[in-house]
Amino acid sequence: MELTINEVEEILRKVEERKNRPKNGVKRKKTPMRPAKFLSDCMAGYIAGFIDADGCISGSAIYICNTDLRALMLYQHFIGGNIATQGGISNGKRKQGYQLCLRNIEQKALLPQIIPYMVIKQEKAINRLKELEIRIDGRSKSKVKRLTKKKSGV
Repeated sequence: MELTINEVEEILRKVEERKNRPKNGVKRKKTPMRPAKFLSDCMAGYIAGFIDADGCISGSAIYICNTDLRALMLYQHFIGGNIATQGGISNGKRKQGYQLCLRNIEQKALLPQIIPYMVIKQEKAINRLKELEIRIDGRSKSKVKRLTKKKSGV
């Protein structure tokens, strides 16, 4: 999916607005829940590589972290999620960090598209997708753990 110049300018405008707003005491505006769009092979591979390098698949969440807010807003455009600040600028030597957090519905739509392109975190992504499919079928988290332990032979 190609972005038009107007869409890129809108994303950059939102980045500037986000950078200029006060940091403390401001409630975050959540994006409407939307599952990942169908991604081209190129974009799926690019996002998979970014998650392999700067992402985290942990427990029930998938996070993508970076100091470039524009990159995360571009990913948010394609796959949804919420962007939050991460850490702080302690003494001016560190850049402000940001993280894009994906909800279950977004993970379920995204993972099947990017798993074939993942290298480092492919096994974690496969396990997370299995867990999502089981949980969506209505089973509890403890049941999911028992099932994954039986399958892995632990």
